[in-house]
Amino acid sequence: AAVQGLMSGVGERLMPMADSVALLERLRRRRESCGDVRLYFLSNMPTPYARVLEQRHAFVGWFDGGIFSGDAKLIKPQPAIFELLQSRYALDPVKTIFIDDQPANVQAARDCGWKALHFESAAGLQRQLQAHLG
Repeated sequence: AAVQGLMSGVGERLMPMADSVALLERLRRRRESCGDVRLYFLSNMPTPYARVLEQRHAFVGWFDGGIFSGDAKLIKPQPAIFELLQSRYALDPVKTIFIDDQPANVQAARDCGWKALHFESAAGLQRQLQAHLG
């Protein structure tokens, strides 16, 4: 019970960055209006934290799918977790843009043949995405 309470407490403190959620919302609207993007997540998050995130934050439902590392028992930057996402959702590596704040994860995605962008800020990412998506 103490461990569950600790996990719940950490999950409650997981606060999304407002500017990142706003960017995700813009991508969601683009998907709904143009149909030219699909949204997936690949998160190094333990299962208990993932469940709290899913329960408390509506934006998780904006994705077309995704993988939490705790559920898959794999972790970025292991190639197997990228391969799992690609096979589960029939992603075309040439058309896949991966975004991550960790350079090792960005490189791992590139090693899988994906385009990959290093996230440093929502504003910077917006500019990078415009260059790739138009």
